[in-house]
Amino acid sequence: MKNKDYTALRKIREVANDNFVDITAGKEDIDFWKKEVDRTYHRTVVPRVMVLVLERDRGKYNGAMYVSKEDFR
Repeated sequence: MKNKDYTALRKIREVANDNFVDITAGKEDIDFWKKEVDRTYHRTVVPRVMVLVLERDRGKYNGAMYVSKEDFR
């Protein structure tokens, strides 16, 4: 990834951390992230906002999933 890509990714994460709640973070395979999105979507209260930030790193995806503060329960 280019330096400007790292800068953009860092800024996206800063905005997400300031405005949303991180409910899942880590380095997992893509199937884990797929299941996490599905699980979050099928909760009793479906979040109005879901933000998923993923960065591929040698077969795994380093990422975080955020929901709005109002939807975090």
